[in-house]
Amino acid sequence: MTDISNNSHDVFLSKNLYLETNETFEYRSLKPFEFFQLLFGSCDHNDPQCPVYPFEKELCQEYIDWRAQQAGRKSKSKSKAGKKAIYNPAQPFRYNALVQAVYDVEPDAGRKNDNGRRSKTWVVVGDATSEEDVKVCGWDSLEELLGRYKFVVSTPATYVGRRRFKTKARYLYALAFDLDEVGVPELGEVIHQQMIGMTPQANIIVNSGDGIHLYYILAKPMPLYPKVYETLTNIKKALTRLIWNKASSRTGELNQVQIQPIIQPFRVPGSKSKHGDIVTAWHNADAPLHTIESLNRFATKSSFKIYNSGVSQEQAQALDKGAYSTNRLTKARAKELYPEWYQRRIEEGVPRKTWNVHRGLYEWWLNKLWESDQVAIGHRYHCIMFLAVYARKCNVPFEELKRDALKLVPRMEALTGNTGRHFSVQDALDALKAYKESSETYPRQLVEDRTGLRIEPNKRNGRDTATHLERARAVQEIDYPDGSWRNVDGRPKATKENSPHYAKVQEWRDRNPNSTNKSRCARETGLDRKTVRKWWQSEDEPLKGE
Repeated sequence: MTDISNNSHDVFLSKNLYLETNETFEYRSLKPFEFFQLLFGSCDHNDPQCPVYPFEKELCQEYIDWRAQQAGRKSKSKSKAGKKAIYNPAQPFRYNALVQAVYDVEPDAGRKNDNGRRSKTWVVVGDATSEEDVKVCGWDSLEELLGRYKFVVSTPATYVGRRRFKTKARYLYALAFDLDEVGVPELGEVIHQQMIGMTPQANIIVNSGDGIHLYYILAKPMPLYPKVYETLTNIKKALTRLIWNKASSRTGELNQVQIQPIIQPFRVPGSKSKHGDIVTAWHNADAPLHTIESLNRFATKSSFKIYNSGVSQEQAQALDKGAYSTNRLTKARAKELYPEWYQRRIEEGVPRKTWNVHRGLYEWWLNKLWESDQVAIGHRYHCIMFLAVYARKCNVPFEELKRDALKLVPRMEALTGNTGRHFSVQDALDALKAYKESSETYPRQLVEDRTGLRIEPNKRNGRDTATHLERARAVQEIDYPDGSWRNVDGRPKATKENSPHYAKVQEWRDRNPNSTNKSRCARETGLDRKTVRKWWQSEDEPLKGE
């Protein structure tokens, strides 16, 4: 029987050698602190277009004030509250780069649903030493920290405070991609595709063990407002499907490609891979810093025919120019605009309303995980995670969910084969952390992206057609007992004058006078391609059929 760990170690060393000696690009090995310096320090802070600091040589005053605030809140003592932390939008923000160590302990019987998984987080600063009271990791102690724990991760984003939550993320410094099952032949193909211009040149390649991480460092860090986050997510989704292909990974089938969040954490160079090797990072100094427009151009290539391919170049250019919307209200403004909501949700603490559904949804997903042959090895965690999400939406008790999830572990482990990528009870328990209120609003498209499983839209909430129509007619008869809901004249005929779709298509054509690409028009307007074809005619052209 083949020794998987020894084989993985040999492949890992071979990839290091290939990166060091390949003739395509000149890669330089990075020490851990050099990796962070490069990732968070590439922006020219004298450039008015880049008004954001990565990390400081010492803790910034904003963070010190923020820590004092937190201490005061915990003690409920105004005297200990300290100075208010102010992040003024007119001033350069100094948010925190973080490293997080994950480790296991004996589960605490006194804690509900404790799975024994713990974590510690440190703020990365320029030259400081480690101080336990403020959880700071400095250069002198960084390598010691990375070697101390089995699993250490970081994200290419900065945060307010030291909690690695999405709501605390503030600036994105790079788009990073994790490719599974990459050996020397696949690594060679990754580099070849970059050389011929099929994919963008990565600034950093990380040899993470069985796979690789690709970092595309941004020329200007992006503030993670909701709309910006959404746009960057769409670009990364399309680029993932471009970069992760049959030649660049042994798991390059479309249903095996993993769509990950833009703030997904990855193993830190200098920490350990899952087989115990020390993760390495390699810098291509000739690769340019990337704009959002340049990355999006790869995602929207005319030859790249894939669902949801990036965003419009106008949207990408707007981010590079700093034209973005916060899409957020302050609490004070929300109180003014929505006093009833403010009273209920903020002052009274009433939970938000949710749409709970019949447990048939949960049972359908559970059966799908048992029976579908489309469950891929790289999606097992998210398959269980969304089982927890559906359990929460369907009011399934946690204990029942836990029993069902643990029964699935052997089924998921059976997919491991000879890859060495095992699926354990601990993996399943970690996935069950999604059993919480905030997970109830995950959209269908996100579930598809993360699990690789197709979900057909269901507009009848689980009811068959006959039952659904009977119910709809009953509601109509109650609301309109005189039958006035019926439109005896039928649906009005769409014309140039009354169709919003026609106006939308013509507006797009006015913006793109030299383009005849109807697919691009459909993608950028959100219309169906058949609708675009129908209304493609100009003002002086007759409609088809006229």
